[in-house]
Amino acid sequence: MGLTIRSDAEVIRRSFEDPNAFSEIFERHFDEIRRFAVSRAGRDDGPDIASQVFVTAFRRRDSYKHEDYPDCRYWLYGIAHRVLKSHYRKSGRIRDKENRAKGLETGITAAPQTDVDDLIVAEQDLAAARAAIDKLRPKLREPLLLYCWEEMSYEEIAETLGVPVGTVRSRINRARQKIRELTGITGQSSGETRGLRDG
Repeated sequence: MGLTIRSDAEVIRRSFEDPNAFSEIFERHFDEIRRFAVSRAGRDDGPDIASQVFVTAFRRRDSYKHEDYPDCRYWLYGIAHRVLKSHYRKSGRIRDKENRAKGLETGITAAPQTDVDDLIVAEQDLAAARAAIDKLRPKLREPLLLYCWEEMSYEEIAETLGVPVGTVRSRINRARQKIRELTGITGQSSGETRGLRDG
């Protein structure tokens, strides 16, 4: 019999009974998160930041929405994003007011986004919407989840994925359109469905 490969969600659930099981999450994703952290904070600080991401992830694993998303990479990227912001502040390399002003000048806002659940009009079938998101190609699904789930701005997603801001905006809009096609959601009912409405 072949070995059964557990999803990230299954591993995280198991870690509540056996904390050592979380080491499997570390083994699966550390290299990717380390590369991301090094690319943002440099070779000196990047590895330590990556380690901090996994310490934070372990402590906050009860916040992981494992029932919806079996792959925890987006969740880890969200934690990495917040750890890096804290690092930048402590290093004196960013100023919130300046960033906010820059966002206004470029039309990019850092206002909190909606949760993935808020993508869907209340009367629609939430399960169908989640299934539609899962059917998206990775290059469309990743920015959408970072925008809606991890509450990143377009600019922050662009930095995370290494693509232009315009590309992020385009991919999120295409993801919205695809979800509307798959679910029949029109996105016309007031402002409740910001995630599915054209930005």
